[in-house]
Amino acid sequence: MAGRRRRWHDVAVGSIPPEIIQRIALFISDTDTFFMYLTAFRDTNALGCLHHLLHLSKTCDRYDLWPDLHVYLLNAETVGSIQAVARIFPVIHFHHTFDMNRLHQCVTPSCLFTLHLTDTNTATDSSTESISAWYAHLARLPLLELSWERDADPGYLHVESLVAALPSMNRLQSLDLSLPLVPSIEPILHLVASSMLENLSLRALDPPSQPTFTTTCVQLLTQWLVSRPVRTLYLEGFSAQTIPEAIMAQFHAVLWSKPSLQALGFQVPSLPGLSLHRFVVPVPMSVLELCGCDLGPNDMKALCVGLQNSRVTTLDLTCNPIGVSGIKALGAILPTTPIEVLKLVLTQAGDGGCKAIALALPATCIRELHLGMNLITNGGAVELANVMRNTSVISTLRLQKNRIEAAGAAALIQMMGSRTVETQLLDLRKNSIDPSEIAMLEAMADHLPLIQTCALKKRIKPVEDSSMD
Repeated sequence: MAGRRRRWHDVAVGSIPPEIIQRIALFISDTDTFFMYLTAFRDTNALGCLHHLLHLSKTCDRYDLWPDLHVYLLNAETVGSIQAVARIFPVIHFHHTFDMNRLHQCVTPSCLFTLHLTDTNTATDSSTESISAWYAHLARLPLLELSWERDADPGYLHVESLVAALPSMNRLQSLDLSLPLVPSIEPILHLVASSMLENLSLRALDPPSQPTFTTTCVQLLTQWLVSRPVRTLYLEGFSAQTIPEAIMAQFHAVLWSKPSLQALGFQVPSLPGLSLHRFVVPVPMSVLELCGCDLGPNDMKALCVGLQNSRVTTLDLTCNPIGVSGIKALGAILPTTPIEVLKLVLTQAGDGGCKAIALALPATCIRELHLGMNLITNGGAVELANVMRNTSVISTLRLQKNRIEAAGAAALIQMMGSRTVETQLLDLRKNSIDPSEIAMLEAMADHLPLIQTCALKKRIKPVEDSSMD
């Protein structure tokens, strides 16, 4: 009987054309199921180029191989397999790969590359000629996305070589640079304005002097926003304090009404003109991060008009002197938004701002609330505790580095642990809790099974960010 079953299986497999077996595999999106399917045919000749993925899974994480291909090691042993399977992937994601010869071996007529670099090898730093040659080879790759973080660039040779190479990257849609971009980024923005880019992220890393946006820089960004279906824009470390009001008004008018914009992030010393802007439509993005932009109460009140009835699901206003009146304005419109993650770390909220947010919580979608470093006392903590019984969505509450004492902490622990939903994290570290009372609070939390983590003294590993621990 067993022998007959084996013969039937052999005949059944042999009767299926290999191209059908391979095509079925390509429709399997689950990683584990995909490799189980390949394993069933590993002793046959039916897999074609897919057997290279099975071979790679012996040394690579299979979740890096399917359904998307992420290559972290491109060497003599792996380049042949990557080259063989390149035709079945529309995009291959290369990480920390500087060998241009091996990258070019993986090029196919239909496959595009994303390249994520965090440094460069010494070979490209040996001379000006080798640096420019490396970028010339880079420009000939079918790049869809280039992401690069580099903490040193003496003489700005890499920036200059990159600027020279960018016009040849005519398929590039995403550019993410964390480089010493000083003293001006005008040359890069000139290229951006006339490019096919839809995603731009520019971060200035530890510059000797703060890079400054010129009027031309802002005009070029405005031009790019007008001409392209921009999806994401992140700027960090650049000053725009000297830009004329009229130029900033044009920029704000285009920026906040750009329908294609999905994510916007600024971490700049100031954002001039925001308080003067009149929002006529809800802001279009789902992710909005304005960190350390010196936003005051008037800026917040203006922004709240745009946030009302918007699609924003993540709002990060960390390190802004918004104040109680600004936080109250935000609290008033929160129920009209789909915001799920709200970060108000170091915003001068105080107990008054904390109360305004607390009163709004039951009518919101907020599941993560960050209120660290806001001088919140027991009064604000009790206000939050009182609304938790009617707030079933929130699962993460961060209140580190405030002035909450044991009584306020106990009220929060008791109420969050008494709900019918799980609390993933209640962060009360570095408050005004007497060390002798921490053990009592920890015991209270331990007896409430719906509190997964209550942090009172130990540093915890963050899931997404440190919230300025």
